[in-house]
Amino acid sequence: MQAFADIEMNYFNHRSLAYEPLMEPWNVSFSLSQLARYTPQIITLSSSKMLNVNMTFGMAMTVKKIKDRVLESVKQAEIMAK
Repeated sequence: MQAFADIEMNYFNHRSLAYEPLMEPWNVSFSLSQLARYTPQIITLSSSKMLNVNMTFGMAMTVKKIKDRVLESVKQAEIMAK
């Protein structure tokens, strides 16, 4: 089985109030194969283009906010479980 995809990702930068690219457009192919029944499946991911990921200060701050909120949620859940 084979699949092809063009993938790109944007995120919203709250400081500049605009969307910015996180991952530049990237074309990728996936293949799944199996030599015989009950043998391990082989998954292959390939691309002829380099994957470009942009890490800006705005993105770093967004990741930090997400991390802080997740940790706060975990703490609240632990408090409620007691």
